[in-house]
Amino acid sequence: MKYFVTKKIDSDSQKIEWNIFPEDFRIAAYIFLWSIAGIGLLITTYFGDPSVFENNAIKSVWGYNNLCVVFDYAPANYFLPTLWGFTLLLFIAYVLTNWIRTRLHYLADYQIKSFYKFSSVVAVIEIVGFCYASTIFAVSPEDSLVLHSLPFATMVAILSMVAFRNGLYYFYEAGLSSVEVRLAQVYVAVHLLISIMYVGSLINGLFGDPFYNSIQNIAYNGVVGRVWFITGMIFPIYFGLKFRKRTNPVVLISSYDSLTPDIQKSVSG
Repeated sequence: MKYFVTKKIDSDSQKIEWNIFPEDFRIAAYIFLWSIAGIGLLITTYFGDPSVFENNAIKSVWGYNNLCVVFDYAPANYFLPTLWGFTLLLFIAYVLTNWIRTRLHYLADYQIKSFYKFSSVVAVIEIVGFCYASTIFAVSPEDSLVLHSLPFATMVAILSMVAFRNGLYYFYEAGLSSVEVRLAQVYVAVHLLISIMYVGSLINGLFGDPFYNSIQNIAYNGVVGRVWFITGMIFPIYFGLKFRKRTNPVVLISSYDSLTPDIQKSVSG
């Protein structure tokens, strides 16, 4: 099985058919993100100061550690920004190829005009949000907890938006059975609710607990955060694998009839 991009060459018409699979970029991006977290955990535990897991600005505000803690301290923060750069490229590649796929679907079926407009607006927000999330690596929580944690809260919101939009797209495209439709509705509803609760808990602690005391509700914050990671960063990998073959790839046709014979031969080969 081939991944990401495949090509089919028609030597007679001198055309190349490119098939681009948006789900592959999405799956790879999540795997890279989990890999960064794992590498950061190992580096901080074995080569850094493990005491930062107990004594850090994040835990002092929310009462528990979120994913940020493995990004924040030396020597992990010497390496992880570079790996995040590759993850960012994969997320942007997914957003762009998925938007192109939606655009092509819209040109063939104007009945999804509202969904296409929604997807176009969301795609711009997602790209800006993923780029803004890079600020996590630029500002430590000790320097400014607000400037450090707002990008993290933004990334949580953007990943939630990606999951929600993808759920809607699968309704249109994946040919869901009646059982799958009901399960998808439950997932979208639960994930949307958990996302609102999780982002709300982050904002609440970040701005001085205007709604409830974060330290007195550590169990609530911890459960909400962990459930979000399951629905927002594990399930999407499963859904990407499940629906990869049930959604259309982006198909692009290019011509190489204007190339020299030597180049045409290398392309065909």
